[in-house]
Amino acid sequence: MRASLVAARAGFGLALARLRPRGLIVLALGLAGALAAALVERATAPMSAPDRSLAFACGFVLPLVALAVVSLATGAEELGASVWCLSRHGLSRRASLLGVGLAVVAATALAALVIVEATLAVAHGGSPGGDALTSGWIAALGAAAYASLALAGARLLRRGRGRYLVVLLDLLLGGGHVWGLPWPRAHLASLLGGPAAYGLSQADSSLVLGAVALGAGLVATVVARD
Repeated sequence: MRASLVAARAGFGLALARLRPRGLIVLALGLAGALAAALVERATAPMSAPDRSLAFACGFVLPLVALAVVSLATGAEELGASVWCLSRHGLSRRASLLGVGLAVVAATALAALVIVEATLAVAHGGSPGGDALTSGWIAALGAAAYASLALAGARLLRRGRGRYLVVLLDLLLGGGHVWGLPWPRAHLASLLGGPAAYGLSQADSSLVLGAVALGAGLVATVVARD
């Protein structure tokens, strides 16, 4: 147990080290894109600006931020190979990957909070508004789901390029297609006030996002060989 905790902590630290300082560049780019869209929406349709700006931030900016965070944290390598520097010294690969996964999810969720709150402030014309708290946890949950999916995708293809594939599949299938149920896009849109995803309630969509985040994260780590 102690050895697993040591390995998980090492994996967490390794991911954070790889995220500094380029993770701040990813955050800045994500903020720039979301805020630019919010400014345009505020100028053209002030009444609907918060909803439309949130839809853009959560539907397009967050998946790209999650993808970038995973790429940085894994060194643009296949997920298992990304912790070789730890496992070759005897640390558990599964536990190390769990640490990497926790760091990725935490960093992506934090970035989502910053992006969404800043987007709402611009869209509302100065303050995040009364929907800031609700939108914040929705964005963090969606970001965790996207990060976990990208981590699972990083197990696939050469150098983990499957992480790009899962984000593409979310874009293509997650907008209401019958095969899009496990993808975050439609569920996030529903939680942000859009049409119900596949006839599910908002509570059910929240559960789906949580299940995706947990399930994909476990798939990414459990399949590793020590």
